Amino acid sequence: MEYPDEILPALQLSLSGLLARTRPLISQGHSDDFVELMLAGRLPVNGQEHRVFVNAAQGMEPASLPDCRLVGDFDSLIGFTTRLPITVPLSIYPVPSFKHTLKKSLHIDMEVTVNGEKRSVAAHKIANVCFATFGVRSQVRAFFPRLLSTDESPLLTQEDLATIYDVGILPAIKNVAPDQSAHWPPSYQAAMALYRGPAGQLHMGTVDIPPATLSRFAVAFRQNMQTNLRLGKPMFQIELRGTKGMYSFPFSDAVARRDALDRMLDNVDLIAERNALKQWYVDVGVEIICPDHVVQWLSSGHWALLRHAMPSLSQAEITALLRGSNFAEDVSGHLFDLAGFRCTPGARGRHEQIHYINTYTTDKTVTYQLHRGAFSQHTTTSLYPGPITKLVSDVTTIADMFNECAGNGGHTQDGTARFEIRVRMENALATLLTFPPALLESTAICIPNSVWWDFKFCRTAAISYVVKEMSSDPPQSRAHIQSLVLGAALVYMLNAITQRPSEWRAERALAEACALYVPSGEDVANPITLDLDYEPTDKEPIGDGQGLYFLCGILRDEEHQWWRAPVGRGRIELPQLFTLYRATSLGEIEATLGATGVRRRRRPANLTRIANQRQRTTEIEFTNPEAVVPLDLDLEGLVITISPTLRLTGRDIPVTDAYDDEEVDAIGPDTDVSMLFDRLVAQWAYDMIQVSPNMKSRNDPSWTTLSVDQQRLVTLSLYKRLVLPFKGVWYRTGDAKYWDLLFDRFFPPQTKSLDKLQNYPGCRYFQLWLRLRAQVAKAPFEQLRNRLRPIFRDLDWLPYTDSDRIWNTRKPLQSVHAWTPLGSAANTGPGVRIAINGMKHPHPTVVLGVAIEEEEEDDEIDPRHLPPPPQSKNGQSTPSQSQRSIGHLPLELQIEQPESRLHRAVTRDRQVVAGPSQEAINSWRSTLETDLGRMNLREEEEASE
Repeated sequence: MEYPDEILPALQLSLSGLLARTRPLISQGHSDDFVELMLAGRLPVNGQEHRVFVNAAQGMEPASLPDCRLVGDFDSLIGFTTRLPITVPLSIYPVPSFKHTLKKSLHIDMEVTVNGEKRSVAAHKIANVCFATFGVRSQVRAFFPRLLSTDESPLLTQEDLATIYDVGILPAIKNVAPDQSAHWPPSYQAAMALYRGPAGQLHMGTVDIPPATLSRFAVAFRQNMQTNLRLGKPMFQIELRGTKGMYSFPFSDAVARRDALDRMLDNVDLIAERNALKQWYVDVGVEIICPDHVVQWLSSGHWALLRHAMPSLSQAEITALLRGSNFAEDVSGHLFDLAGFRCTPGARGRHEQIHYINTYTTDKTVTYQLHRGAFSQHTTTSLYPGPITKLVSDVTTIADMFNECAGNGGHTQDGTARFEIRVRMENALATLLTFPPALLESTAICIPNSVWWDFKFCRTAAISYVVKEMSSDPPQSRAHIQSLVLGAALVYMLNAITQRPSEWRAERALAEACALYVPSGEDVANPITLDLDYEPTDKEPIGDGQGLYFLCGILRDEEHQWWRAPVGRGRIELPQLFTLYRATSLGEIEATLGATGVRRRRRPANLTRIANQRQRTTEIEFTNPEAVVPLDLDLEGLVITISPTLRLTGRDIPVTDAYDDEEVDAIGPDTDVSMLFDRLVAQWAYDMIQVSPNMKSRNDPSWTTLSVDQQRLVTLSLYKRLVLPFKGVWYRTGDAKYWDLLFDRFFPPQTKSLDKLQNYPGCRYFQLWLRLRAQVAKAPFEQLRNRLRPIFRDLDWLPYTDSDRIWNTRKPLQSVHAWTPLGSAANTGPGVRIAINGMKHPHPTVVLGVAIEEEEEDDEIDPRHLPPPPQSKNGQSTPSQSQRSIGHLPLELQIEQPESRLHRAVTRDRQVVAGPSQEAINSWRSTLETDLGRMNLREEEEASE
């Protein structure tokens, strides 16, 4: 096997042993070796490279009494009710925030009536809004199950929120607490105006309701909403969320357990809910504490923990639960020996009345943030210019935090392990009463604080070292596939340090692609036993086989000295890699990184806007190869040298880099420039319509009148007729100076600065042009532009571009230029801005219409087999539909497809004999298809008889 999957001597290390190997590397300045050890599990020992395997449990003490203490805890209280059994003032939001809407699963079902039938529905799938709070962190949500019975959207709208306040809340307040009504906004719209700041941001305010009126308020609110077809029969959800230790108690003290539960229920009147306790749930937990240590759950202990929680299950049932989709393992620190888990037992938990089990550790407390910050989950787009500066700062902040926790600030940080079970309220005092010493010792270990936090620090420091260098690498190297793969892998590994490893499919595919591949079924930790006669294709990712997730390799390119992933590995599918970078193509990533001289504008947050929905246009030779025709630009006389793209060097290069041939837009020294320009111009003509604007509302169609099939057939000839394929247009003429300005915008010279562009980066022709611009010297590149300019000047119309975008549909100011409206724009509304070539048409006559003929599918039929064309009474052929006129627009303006390169080659040296017109062929074909249809129908009827 070749690098990076070569067979190497194995070196098994504990966490302490791993850290011991890092210290001399750091002290002696061997930073590259440090990076390879912590990120790729490679370490030179006595001149021989070894592959590192990490056993996180090796040398660690099992959690045991009396070194460890057990503390019980009640964490959360969740109830579904038609009342508001709250004994403290309730603070209501006149304008509730969607931020607090329940979107994630509570692992609890609500019993609701849908179309007259009782059903259990996951709570987070029912339309809801958080409309009130009480206490420190407690929330009250209103649920609207009636939306499940309608065909309308299950999501609440602004109109719904206005109804909830104007029809439900405010009248209920005036009914049950009239003395308080003066404190409330007179309407939802008034509240919106009241809470909106100068920047347009809402600052949500609350108004309190006295506890004595809450029960009557709940009744009045539900009655007010009763007749609403969408929001009728609402229910309330009360969620009381405590902080860790807020309702804790000595684990073995039954009296203290009851007192803690009573404290938790101080603000809730469960006596009023005594007949509905089946809809109330509580989290009962036990916390394992060991001073000066971080307690971690063992992956091997999950079976025993499930057995302890649900003793009624058989061994086979527990094993099935572990392997099922309702069980998720949460690896800690990317160390596969250490992991908590989340489990929704479903029907298997019915006997113990268990709805959810959560086993986790609290070492994430130091990196847990409710707001966006340095410790939040990072995305691969953080590697783009601009965001990468913050990423470097964030990684440094994370490393500093771990360094502080390790004791470099004077005190070390403890970490505990928690085991929580969500049960019905009525079982709160009978759940998790014991945690046997044998179970404790077999399921958890204690890691010294300095070891745990030093490990996290070293892992983060290695990532920081590479990312910091990457931020200063040239765009051409950063845009290379191997650099993109490495960057995405580093972000994935960084998130796995502060949180659990990502479960997103694209990132899991990335992790698998970047891992070590080993012979199937072989133990690479013992190279002596390996079968070296395996088939090269019989390999699989090592998975958790190294104990700690490692990349298969990480190396500096020998010539360019930038970090990258090995060539031939990191074989993630290109669409998945593009998804990670929120892009649709390599060209788009190159543009964003600045490798082509243009930076792509960051997309706005509103995903329904046109600029956000633009994807890279399709390759013209795939969509309509007939559109690529010779332009006869006489480029053969020019001396054009296209420089090669960046080439990699290193010990991994003998492996074939499949990516070299996968990018259809790649160009190099062997590229035929004439054929390239033929394709580029055809692509440009096609792209212009592909990125043409949609109307403002997402429910409205595109501005173009071309069908999808007609858009596929767009060629350069579309722009050579003054027939504009749009519903509404504002047009004006442009002189030679403006036409040259358009040329520079569509085909920018090397001296033109490009930044913050719309439409352009999504065009395949533009990415191809930028590559050519980057790989050709300035003088010959300008010669190429001059050969292309006459083609451009021969066009009749073009989009009236702005400096930063191709298309504009805003109504223009007549005081600036003289614009002429057509179609829907004639009513002084918006329309597509069009520039007419004033050099050819000083006084143009412009019409709207469809100027493209759709392609017929059945063109294989030989016209000699068709019946003769229909004759009129005078013996002349009947004019075809395409020769008639529709309204004021004669359809002779239909544009013919230009001759293809293939057609020219076939007909160049022979005389073409005129045959029947295409219109006649279409008419005959229609007659033939009708006759054939009748014959088939007759045969089917005879067969059935």
